[in-house]
Amino acid sequence: MRLGLLDWAFLAAYFTVIVAIGVYVSRRDRTTEDYFVGSRKIPGWALGLSILGTCISSVTYVAYPGKSLIHDWQYLVQGLMLPVLVFAGALAVVPFYRRYVRVSVNEFIELRFGPRVRLFTLFVLVTAELTRLAMVLYLVSLVIHTITGWPLVAVITGMGAITAAYSAAGGIKGVIWTDVLQTLVLFAGGLAVVFVVSLQVPGGFFGAASEAFGAGKFRLLDLSPSLARPTFWVLALSGLLNFFYFLAGNQNQVQRYQCAASDAEARKAALIGALGSVPVWALFLLVGTMLFVFYQHHPDPRVSEFLANGKGDKVFPHFIATQLPSGLSGLLLAGLFAAAMSTADSSMNALSTLIVTDLYRRFLRPDAPESRALSLARWLTFAWGALGIVLALAMIRVQTFLNFYFEVVAIIGGGIAGVFALALFSRRAHARGVLAGIAAGLLVTLWGSEQYAGVITNAYPWLKFPWDPIMTGVVTSVTVIVVGYLMSRILRPAYAKEKSDAVLWDTLIN
Repeated sequence: MRLGLLDWAFLAAYFTVIVAIGVYVSRRDRTTEDYFVGSRKIPGWALGLSILGTCISSVTYVAYPGKSLIHDWQYLVQGLMLPVLVFAGALAVVPFYRRYVRVSVNEFIELRFGPRVRLFTLFVLVTAELTRLAMVLYLVSLVIHTITGWPLVAVITGMGAITAAYSAAGGIKGVIWTDVLQTLVLFAGGLAVVFVVSLQVPGGFFGAASEAFGAGKFRLLDLSPSLARPTFWVLALSGLLNFFYFLAGNQNQVQRYQCAASDAEARKAALIGALGSVPVWALFLLVGTMLFVFYQHHPDPRVSEFLANGKGDKVFPHFIATQLPSGLSGLLLAGLFAAAMSTADSSMNALSTLIVTDLYRRFLRPDAPESRALSLARWLTFAWGALGIVLALAMIRVQTFLNFYFEVVAIIGGGIAGVFALALFSRRAHARGVLAGIAAGLLVTLWGSEQYAGVITNAYPWLKFPWDPIMTGVVTSVTVIVVGYLMSRILRPAYAKEKSDAVLWDTLIN
């Protein structure tokens, strides 16, 4: 695609404003509290849009249209579990974490289970955030490379470097206020595609919707009684797991609770982020559905080739490159950058927060002065950006992304979701029992993920994980919870006054 003057103007304006925001808010950062929690003065609506932007990411922007184009809307079932959890009472954790956590969610884990479990959750959270950082940088760079022909390595490196620069400069305030702009840009991009397609198919939007409905493209529920493929049951269970972790154990989310001026503002932020995500996910599934109708009426040999090879993720980028008028192409490219950067900046900041709070200040230099800790946080943000770039370059061989993404998230997040469930809801769980549960969960994770290598299961087929790979995280979480609880009943606490009394329950009851 050849970019026109208006396209370049959109892109130039987007990057200029993003960098300017990071530089502007950096002037007021004097302490790590400024840098990590924004002096606890950020309004709830801005935090909510930041949470929304972090939820969306480049996976939503590209992989969801590819999935609905080839199949249907079944993957929205995972997203629907987020408001289910919110209405089931998940917002109760917001004032709780604001009371018992200063910066890092792992502070609560140590309060419940001691420093050894805190180090485990630190390792898993760092691994999860770093994986997500690399994934979103890779995916959106691949799309931009496909659209523009710009070198893939250059796109990954450039976008990662710019994101690291404004994240390091502005801290959490820079991340949140740039996320607000990025969320609006990527949402506008999705609406623009639906509008353009509606003008070019018979009957406009409603004609396209009717045609797609007749082709089964809006199917949402596959109620087949199977856990061996992504049916409703698999997606619902994995969605409940992933979003429980998101609301109660994700550093990005919990850190934003601390940025609000009051409990009410923090709850507002969580509500905006949770309820706003579902319409945005649905919008980008709708984009894929509209593209299906568009190419039924405007056949394209390249699209037929993509679909024949199962590469639905490439159709939306191809549409941007070949069908959008000047100006809108720049808006969609800015939306692509926004989708990746709104997630990548949050991951970089969260990673620096975790290392400074949970490792440097907790174990290495508890008496470190504010100036040194703040300087370390900035340099760590640059370092995480560089490492994310390296890992994104290593992902270049990944092709069909959405299933891969959900499987990796399920494997990484399974064990830690079980730990947080025990911490929040079990009066009897203690460190020894939880460590036993973690060990059992790791064995389940190895069992579920071994199918990718196939070394053992090729020789012993009866050992093959019998369910869909997404279920790995669900089975791991259940294992951690069951084994952790039972072993907490069997084993005695490691020391007499172990801090494992039911802090949450006592708080809520009293």
